[in-house]
Amino acid sequence: MTTGELFRPDTVKILKTLAKNRVELIDSINELRKKYPDEYVAFHENEVVGHAKDDNALRSSLLKKYGTIEHIAIQFISSKELQLIL
Repeated sequence: MTTGELFRPDTVKILKTLAKNRVELIDSINELRKKYPDEYVAFHENEVVGHAKDDNALRSSLLKKYGTIEHIAIQFISSKELQLIL
C-alpha cells in the first residue's frame, strides 16, 4: 500500500465484487422472493450459492464451501414487498 491509498488493491477487488453481487441480487429480488421467501440468500457471480432460514447456518455452510465469504452478498429475502417512505 502506498501513501495516499485508502485500501489495499486486494481489498478494493473484494469490495467491487461484493458491490456487483449486491446489485445483481437486488435486480433479481422478485424472482428470489418467489423461490426463497423469508430466507437468507447468498449471491455470487449472478447465481444463488446458498440459502437458509438461519443466517449463521448459511454463513457456516458458505465458509466450509468457499473458505471465505467476504465477496458473497448475503441478504434476507422477505416474503413481503418493502414499502419505501420517501
